[in-house]
Amino acid sequence: MRVSPVPLIKDNPLWRWLVETREELVKVFTEDDADTWFAGKSTTDLPEGTNLYYTDDRVETKLDSYLTADLIESFNLDHGTMVGLSDDDHTQYHNDERANTWLGTKTADDIADGATNKYYTNEKVDDRVSNLMQDGTGITWSYVDAANTLTPTVSLTPFSTSDLSEGTNLYYTQARFNTEFANRSTTDLTEGTNLYFTDERVDDRVGALVTDTASVSWTYTDSAGTLEATVLPAGVDHGGLAGLNDDDHTHYHNDARALTWLGTRSTTDLSEGTNLYYTDARVASYIDANILEHGYEAVTSSTTVTKTKTNFTGSTASQTITLPTAGTSGREVEVFNNASVVVSISGSSVLSELYPNESACFTDTGSDWVA
Repeated sequence: MRVSPVPLIKDNPLWRWLVETREELVKVFTEDDADTWFAGKSTTDLPEGTNLYYTDDRVETKLDSYLTADLIESFNLDHGTMVGLSDDDHTQYHNDERANTWLGTKTADDIADGATNKYYTNEKVDDRVSNLMQDGTGITWSYVDAANTLTPTVSLTPFSTSDLSEGTNLYYTQARFNTEFANRSTTDLTEGTNLYFTDERVDDRVGALVTDTASVSWTYTDSAGTLEATVLPAGVDHGGLAGLNDDDHTHYHNDARALTWLGTRSTTDLSEGTNLYYTDARVASYIDANILEHGYEAVTSSTTVTKTKTNFTGSTASQTITLPTAGTSGREVEVFNNASVVVSISGSSVLSELYPNESACFTDTGSDWVA
């Protein structure tokens, strides 16, 4: 195989060596031998010719020749004078739309609690409130952090009525008491151990006082309010009296004198007994108590009120007067207890009993009866 001549610089030592030894090289080197030999060489083995090797000094010298003052000045650009500033060239940064999208994926959990603007927590509020609440006159505060409690304790010890302005509940004064007492009667005073007078109590007391004798027997009927005396014939021996047929008592009537006397008399002269005489007042009273729409409804046992006025005269305990169903605002009903027993009131949330000889006026509020 023939070796192609290598173009080398003539004054290069290698060139001279090649000229001098070309005959031997031609005889000895093949292309493969030349490739192998050349592979073991570098620019270090090849002297520099007109094609100069790279050095930093040569680059800097060449660069200095290009970088004139005019060229350097041309690189001082003003960003504000560039075109396309409104173009969205920096998609790696946020605009309004990308910022909104990004912010939508975040919560307060992504932002650390700052030194000044703090996040809300129950504990922070508890501690802050406990610092704000200060003890005062008559009140102390106890804050238990572990239990999350803030407990006030109120004491009235430092105060008296002198510290409390008078409201609708007035303070006691002697003048007020005197004025109020002057406007009261036994009707306003609840019965205590000193009992009020009632016909029933008198009847019961007298009924207990009178006792039977050999000639008189007493019968007390509580429900009728009567005390009857019965003469016992066995206790009086009238037949044993002498002169029973004599007209010894001329001041008494016999038949003749009775007829004469009766002829001068009328019902005006006859005292009224259990059979009562007629009077307009009695008729009117009876009508008021039993008949008239706007009069009194007389009852003696448990009943529901149907009139505007009800008069209870029963004598049996545990009776109940039931008021109509509330619902007509302004309507009034009066109940009188003219009996000797306590009567219960049903339908009112403020008054549940009427004592003997008591009365009450109830007003319908629309939802309840108030006395």
